[in-house]
Amino acid sequence: MKMRKIAILCFLIALLAASAAAAKSNSVISGLEPLDLVPVIPKTDEEIMNSAQLVVYGQIISIYEQPDTKPQKLDRKITKGNRAFTANVKVFDVFKGSADDQITIQYTESDKKTKPPKITFVPGEKCILYLVYADGGRFTTVTPTIGKEYPSDVLLEKLRGERAKDEAGGKVTAILKASQQSVVGGPVYVTLTIVNNSNTEYPIYSGLGYFADFGATGPDGKSVESRNRYKVRPGAAAQAILLEPGHFVGARIDLTNFFNFASPGTYVISARIQTPAGKGGAASSASLVSNSVSVIVVEKAQ
Repeated sequence: MKMRKIAILCFLIALLAASAAAAKSNSVISGLEPLDLVPVIPKTDEEIMNSAQLVVYGQIISIYEQPDTKPQKLDRKITKGNRAFTANVKVFDVFKGSADDQITIQYTESDKKTKPPKITFVPGEKCILYLVYADGGRFTTVTPTIGKEYPSDVLLEKLRGERAKDEAGGKVTAILKASQQSVVGGPVYVTLTIVNNSNTEYPIYSGLGYFADFGATGPDGKSVESRNRYKVRPGAAAQAILLEPGHFVGARIDLTNFFNFASPGTYVISARIQTPAGKGGAASSASLVSNSVSVIVVEKAQ
């Protein structure tokens, strides 16, 4: 009986010690500063703008339903009732990021009503689009339900004013340049440069080739499947460096590490560069979107 009492007493002492340790640990955790990260679902206008990698004013030119959108066996519950579309957009003005005169966005429509409703498009309509980069050089809205507004004079004036402030303070840009001509079976080089014209340091990962996701459209106008040989991603032995104001960093990259250029013709290439998430200012975005360039690939001379 005495031994049992001693065992119970030891158990109570251990329990009190564990509770005290947990209380101490909780006090430390609660004292951590919250990180200034973009929320998963942006709610305010500022959050939506920060989440977007490209903001444009444009007009929907054409819409096509993607043929390969039948639900797969493993994800039938997710894709059932959803149809995928691509929309071609004529760009009138760019408020954030860089874009060609025409871009392509992809989206889904559901047979069932959702709350809030999913974004849909109609040929001919004009709208403000808040977009993020997708595969194959395409874009999607920030979320399936957020990223489209109608272009009122007040909103357009506000966006132009914010752009003017950014340009006055400078910005960080990703510039892509291509060789004039390449040969089938040979290397296809592009030069990727990040220029910091802002007034603050900008965090990037060393080794641009490992943290650049390229998109390509082939001579037939279809997206070229990526065969990226680089598997390194942020968090896996990644080293972040700070690019000082007025400085730049660049890399010469062989695109045959990403795509098969077996067919001669003109390919359209763009890039999204993953960057470390930072606090405020120019570093609040987690990626940079480059301009698009044309790469001409010709048959090897006999």
